[in-house]
Amino acid sequence: MAKQTEWKTETYGGVLNFLATAYIPAVHAAILTQAGLPFEGALVGAILTSIIGTFIAGLFNLPLLLLPGMGINALFTYTLVLQMGLSWQARSPSRSSRGRSSSC
Repeated sequence: MAKQTEWKTETYGGVLNFLATAYIPAVHAAILTQAGLPFEGALVGAILTSIIGTFIAGLFNLPLLLLPGMGINALFTYTLVLQMGLSWQARSPSRSSRGRSSSC
């Protein structure tokens, strides 16, 4: 279904979305840096995730802008790493047990 819109409206919307969300990858990387991740890696990861997610939404003609969530980053950094003392490199229990045979 084609949407009846003008080029000017779409450009205006795109610029406003960019200006409203341009800071998020930098904040995302700054939060994860406190957990020990390298800033550049976290920044590139946030940018690539945003590009890929938004591109996929565009393939389905969905007017969405997808970015990493700050809530899960804060939970990971401040609760799991800083308060509970876990390492950001630690594997999750579900991943570490995958592929092992049971001795039952």
